[in-house]
Amino acid sequence: WMRPGAAEEWTAAKVCLERDCIVVAGDEALPAQIALSHEHYVGDSVTSDRPNAFLVSDLIESYYFAVDSEDAKRRWMTAIAARIRELDALRRQNGCASPVGAAQEPVLDDSPKKSNPEPNPALERLHFAESLLRSAYAE
Repeated sequence: WMRPGAAEEWTAAKVCLERDCIVVAGDEALPAQIALSHEHYVGDSVTSDRPNAFLVSDLIESYYFAVDSEDAKRRWMTAIAARIRELDALRRQNGCASPVGAAQEPVLDDSPKKSNPEPNPALERLHFAESLLRSAYAE
């Protein structure tokens, strides 16, 4: 089962985990595939009405999945998390921000290094979310 957002209805779907994406076959309302990147994470779905639900998110879009058993949930979450880590390792190894960095040739950069690194949008979103949570708990 899958739903593309927290407010959406659950739809029966067949799901396959590929090297850098999750392929979804089912209703036309579901995405055909979800491209994974180093910015994604997988976690328990605490807002779900299904006991074996989990989510895959990049802090912008969240996709919810539900399976038949706790064991199946654990296996799916472990496999997706492993793929995300692999994509992050490839990105770091090739020194690029692209989630499919392995397909690109490494670039040699002889320019002087900046003292301040480039801002990371995902990290900025995470810090913003953290500040919202801190302010909510402070009230």
